Amino acid sequence: MAVEIDGIHHLAAPSVVDDALRQNHVSLQGCTVLRLPLLGLRLAPDQFFAQIERALIAGGWSRLGASA
Repeated sequence: MAVEIDGIHHLAAPSVVDDALRQNHVSLQGCTVLRLPLLGLRLAPDQFFAQIERALIAGGWSRLGASA
């Protein structure tokens, strides 16, 4: 699993193309890619972190095994 945190520069045309190519490459290798816009981190952190947690659990991670 990969998490991409996208700042404002990811809205620029060259970044959009580079981001798509990178995500497609990683996805074609069977890796889940979650995108987290910086604005989303500030406005809806709980929802985004819940998605990351769901992806980690789907990959075999367990909260019970996590260190405090």
